[in-house]
Amino acid sequence: MNKRNYQHLVVLAMLVLPVLLFALAPPIPIAPLPGTKSRNTKQELIVDCPAEAEMLNFQLFNAESAIDEPIAEIYTPYYSWLVPEDNIIPGPLPAELQPGEYLWTCRARYDDVWSDFFRPYWNFEVTRDQPPDGDGVVKQLPEPPTPVAPTPGTKMQEPNVILEVRAPAEFELFHFRVKYQPNGMMVCETYTEEPTWNVPFMMPVEPGTYEWSCRGYNSGVWSYWFTPWWTFEIGQSAKGTMGEPSGLEHIRLSAEPNPCGPVGTKLCFNLSRTARVSAAVYNPAGKLVRSLATSELLGPGICHMAWNGTDEAGKQVGTGTYLCRILTDDSGHVVKIIKSR
Repeated sequence: MNKRNYQHLVVLAMLVLPVLLFALAPPIPIAPLPGTKSRNTKQELIVDCPAEAEMLNFQLFNAESAIDEPIAEIYTPYYSWLVPEDNIIPGPLPAELQPGEYLWTCRARYDDVWSDFFRPYWNFEVTRDQPPDGDGVVKQLPEPPTPVAPTPGTKMQEPNVILEVRAPAEFELFHFRVKYQPNGMMVCETYTEEPTWNVPFMMPVEPGTYEWSCRGYNSGVWSYWFTPWWTFEIGQSAKGTMGEPSGLEHIRLSAEPNPCGPVGTKLCFNLSRTARVSAAVYNPAGKLVRSLATSELLGPGICHMAWNGTDEAGKQVGTGTYLCRILTDDSGHVVKIIKSR
C-alpha cells in the first residue's frame, strides 16, 4: 500500500468511525428519573436513541437482591415499556411491581448490531406509602382530576371521542385510560400534558359501552384515578341487509404461525352464517398497520385470511407485538401476533 492510499484510508476511517460509534451508542434514559419514589405498581420506562433503532431491549433488576439477573425483560420496537407488562422472563413476578427498589437499563439494535446497555443503571422505588418530602413529612396524594366530558351514558354514532378533565394548573402530566366495558379489556391509553385527549380508536370500532378515567401527576406523585369511571356508548353498526346477517362464532381466533417471521401468518376463524367481515392489524398504540378486509362478504364455515407482515405501503414492519381485530356487525375478536425476525 502506497502512502497516498494509506492517507485516504486514514481520512475515511476518521469520517466513518465517529458515525459508527454514534450509531452504536446506548439508548439515553429519559424517565423515571433516578431516585423516583411512587406507589405506581407499573412504571413506564422511557428512553431515546441517538439514531433510529430497530429494536429495544429493556431489563429490570431487583436492587435489593444479590442475584445479578434481570427479573423482567422485553424486546420491543417502541422506546418505552410499561413494566412489567409483556415480561418474557418466566417466573413468579406478579402483574404489578411490589414495593421495593428496582434498577433498569436498555440497549438498542441498529442494522442488526446491538449497542451496549446504558450505564450506570437508573433506579426507582415503589413505596407502600407516598414518599416523604424534604422535611420527612409524608406527601399527600393529589386530588384526582375532575371529569368533564363526555358525561356518563353519552351516546354517539361516530367514534370521534374527546375526553376532557379539569385539574389544578400545577398538574404536569395526565394519564388517560379507556376500557371496553363488556370484557374489561383496555382499548388504549396515553400520557399527555393536556387535560384533553382525542381517543385514537382502532378502526373499525366495536360498538358498545366504554369506560374511561384519568389521573394526574404533580411534584413526583401520581393521584388516584377518578372514580367511578365515566362511560360512553358507541352505537351499533347497521345490521347486514338483503338477507345477509352477520355472526362470528364465539371461538378462539387463531393465528399460525405465531410468532411469525417475514412470511407472515394465517388467521383462522369460523362464521356461523354469512357475514360482512372487516379485519385489520394495529400496533399496540392503536395505529393502523395494515387493512386486511373491509366489509367483505364471507360465507359460513371456516374462513382464512393472511397477513404477510407488511404495512399499507407493502414494507415489512419491525419485530414486536401487533394486534389483529376481526369484526362482523355484531361480534369482534382480537388476537395478539408476535412478529419475529
